[in-house]
Amino acid sequence: MRLTAAFIAAGCLVPVAAQSLPPARRACPEVRTITVTGHGTATAEADLAIIHVGYQTYGPNEQSAYNAAADRSSAVMNALTGVGVAKADIESTGQALTRTQPYQLQQYPIDSEERINHTFTVVQGWIVQATPDESAKILNAAIRAGANYSGWIDWKMKDETQLQTQAAAAAADNAWALADLLATKMKVHITHLEYLSQLEGVMNPWGSDQPGLVGGNAGFSVMGPDNRQLAIHARKVEVQANLQATFAVE
Repeated sequence: MRLTAAFIAAGCLVPVAAQSLPPARRACPEVRTITVTGHGTATAEADLAIIHVGYQTYGPNEQSAYNAAADRSSAVMNALTGVGVAKADIESTGQALTRTQPYQLQQYPIDSEERINHTFTVVQGWIVQATPDESAKILNAAIRAGANYSGWIDWKMKDETQLQTQAAAAAADNAWALADLLATKMKVHITHLEYLSQLEGVMNPWGSDQPGLVGGNAGFSVMGPDNRQLAIHARKVEVQANLQATFAVE
């Protein structure tokens, strides 16, 4: 756990209603406090993989591009359900038919057949929820069916409540330890907790692979017959909690 700087403040807490009273009638005992910020972290291996699957295909005109996309879309969907993915675990993230941008066509010679065949572009994508152990199989099936823009995975927990609780408890322990240390150094004693607030935490900073593992023209278009798949292992999910605590001292 990390320790952060803190300060001791001396002051008087006066209710709003009492601020209009003469000084002699105000009940204003001195309150001395220590304010600290506690940090806590909890980690666990992800038990949920959100797999990004998609494709990019082309055609010389809108109709041919769309027809090619429809064939590939059906092939990818059949591949996913064929390896046991329930349709409820597949969600569309987007689809579009557009004219290919000029800068994308510059790699092909002018008036060449290849350039003409890339006049229109269709892209479509899905996310697939699965267990980490199933992610390699699912990704392998999708790519072999034509999902040539696939590969990145978001690693999550099905229920992050336990990690959040652990991180918060660690942050509370950290705050108490820091307050005790400062109180000892300053020769005062903590009497009670005056105020506690939860600062914004950080969820899953390690939770995603970088996008673009497989690009639009990546080398997964030609594969051998042995159906080998990538080795994929779940990543750690981390939750951070931050608490600010004010303790009364004497």
